[in-house]
Amino acid sequence: ATVICGPQEAEALEVIREVCREKNATLRLYGEDFQVREQKMAVGGQMFTLTTPAATYQDLYLPLFGNHQAVNAALAITAVEALGAGKVLSEEVLAAGLDAARSPGRLEVLGGSPTVIVDAAHNPAGAAALRAGIEDAFGFQKVVGVFSAMGDKNVEGILAEMEPLLDAVVTLPMEGERAMEPVELAKIAGEVFGTEQTFAAPTPADAVGIVIFGSVVLAGQARQLLAARLKSENPSQ
Repeated sequence: ATVICGPQEAEALEVIREVCREKNATLRLYGEDFQVREQKMAVGGQMFTLTTPAATYQDLYLPLFGNHQAVNAALAITAVEALGAGKVLSEEVLAAGLDAARSPGRLEVLGGSPTVIVDAAHNPAGAAALRAGIEDAFGFQKVVGVFSAMGDKNVEGILAEMEPLLDAVVTLPMEGERAMEPVELAKIAGEVFGTEQTFAAPTPADAVGIVIFGSVVLAGQARQLLAARLKSENPSQ
């Protein structure tokens, strides 16, 4: 077997290496065997060059934002190479595959004036990737976050990752037994951002801001809400 492995913490990587040795599997590791290079922003996404065991693919266009999405694409391309016995992929195959890439609710732009971004970041690592993606791809002068979360999530950790980016945060309730109580949510947000930068709204319709994040459920609600608004503004679409 061939194992295609993305960036890992040292402790996790050692486990992966050991199991590969035990199973006599070939390990292809990001940063050693394949890597994204010359990454730059483009309209609606990004462009990058990828070096793999088979070839160097230049100026690949990916209609997704965030460095982590380029790494995800690199993993996918390297995996397809491995499935094809290490053969170089054609430009046509790469262009068609990457152009069809979609990631709903992950750094997804759902409107402009102002730009509205939805991301289901529901843990600190997801929030860190969201913040890095926004900082890399968008030149916002002011950013307002709209946030809600399930009660079992590391809410303080998620908000702490986003705090350097956001000028203010709006909390709101969600449906479902697992959702965090609005009072508790607002309390934690106030501790991270300060009370003057923390606001509360009763529904998503009352809380549309720049970055909507914190839950897969919230991302779905926001997508439905904004899709309805965009359709009412552009009946022909």
